[in-house]
Amino acid sequence: MCARRARRSERGAMAVEFALVFPIVFAVMLGVIQYGVYFWGRSTAAASARESARQLAVGTDWTCSHDQAVANTNRAGKNVVVTRTYLNDDNAAKIGDLVQVTVTAKTLAPSLLPVPDSGAITEVATARVENIPSTPVAC
Repeated sequence: MCARRARRSERGAMAVEFALVFPIVFAVMLGVIQYGVYFWGRSTAAASARESARQLAVGTDWTCSHDQAVANTNRAGKNVVVTRTYLNDDNAAKIGDLVQVTVTAKTLAPSLLPVPDSGAITEVATARVENIPSTPVAC
């Protein structure tokens, strides 16, 4: 009789344990997915900025470089803005000067948990201008 009562008193314990553990496991899993998407967006924006700066350093046309950076970053973010700045007095391309490309976007990660800067991504890349062709390099 005593063994029967012990078995009966444990009925439903597994359901209670599951109900206690499931929200924690679900929150951790959701956090891993959300931060994974956020850091994927940052990585994509950084790669787009580096590639665009490299292209501008060798004389590629700005519109081609800009469009490619926007297209690449759009895969991992939204509201993408790509800007370039030549780091000299007149903001013009000169051999030996630096070109800086800034890519800003908003992450595609859901906003269920807090992410840095509320999901705003800003990545900057700099390259030294090596070539200014008479006609810009085609796309």
